[in-house]
Amino acid sequence: MQPITEGQMNENVAAIMNGFELLRDDPYYRGIVEVNVRRLREVADNLADSALIAPDWQISGVLPSSHRAFVSHAFYTAVINFAFRHFGGARNRYIFNRYFHGSFGAGACFHRQFGEKRISAGEILRVTATLSRVKEFLKGKNSMPLLSERRDHLREAAEVVSREFGGDPMNIIEQAKFKAEDVIRILVARFPTAFGADYAALPAADYKIMTFRFHKRAQLLPLMYHGRASHSNGELPILKDPEYIGPISDPAVPSGLRLLGILIYSPELEDKIARQVLLTAGGREEVLIRLATVYAMQKLLDCVNSRRYWYLTQPRATTSCLRGKPEITMVELDNYMWKLGRAAGLPRHLTKTTAY
Repeated sequence: MQPITEGQMNENVAAIMNGFELLRDDPYYRGIVEVNVRRLREVADNLADSALIAPDWQISGVLPSSHRAFVSHAFYTAVINFAFRHFGGARNRYIFNRYFHGSFGAGACFHRQFGEKRISAGEILRVTATLSRVKEFLKGKNSMPLLSERRDHLREAAEVVSREFGGDPMNIIEQAKFKAEDVIRILVARFPTAFGADYAALPAADYKIMTFRFHKRAQLLPLMYHGRASHSNGELPILKDPEYIGPISDPAVPSGLRLLGILIYSPELEDKIARQVLLTAGGREEVLIRLATVYAMQKLLDCVNSRRYWYLTQPRATTSCLRGKPEITMVELDNYMWKLGRAAGLPRHLTKTTAY
């Protein structure tokens, strides 16, 4: 067996990696966000013989234990998985209760409303009929930001699922024949607001505009599905191509990469983030952070897998993490880096956006 090649890579991820390499040599972008490749390789060496696992997404009070119900909860929580920090005044995160905040708090709202049962499209349309109903549905210890935008996302998602997928998000995955590549393409094409609007453009040399498609939420759903399916004893079929799922460019992952010394910000950007200055959505600083995050995570994944395959060539390769299928995917690596980033304690960049 050979490691995953660039030809098998998510084409949007490949475009981002090529674009970042181009931009980092442009004087207009140089030095704002850098990737320390030497440090990245050191981290990859350490992770190569670590037991990196796919999360099971069994979180009591946030996601249901029923696997079939989980798919609908994961779908609708992914739809509103963005901007859980407040803007302007107090910049604290959305808090559901003392245990759950941010994205887990959003999941807890769905679990409070629908419990362990599968969520129907009609029920989503009912709780989002008015903005006041959305506010009530998503209430916690404090308010959730961007409620109008979340309402738009949820209503589009429920209407399209009802009209085109028999009211059940599981039918999206079945229509994609359990291929992550096709799940992502369906989500982006059929749900242009909820899943298809996460892209950015930057000018490059010769006035060329480079467009980057991050598709954070469209990749998050198959990533979560595959993690749960891997622990479902066959009740949910696993995805045939989890290696197609690219890096999830949210604010926690760059925090983990910074903690490890892989991402390096300019002093000016460091200062802005420390002071929680709002970065312009689609501006060069914000987009470069996301580009560098995707670039570093994909490079890290490739280096980890190359090292793991090298271990297999050794006469006494008995490392337990290499038993069975030796390569990992972004499902496992994102879980590690996301948890590390959440625990890092570093200030995160603040951008008012529905992208993440």
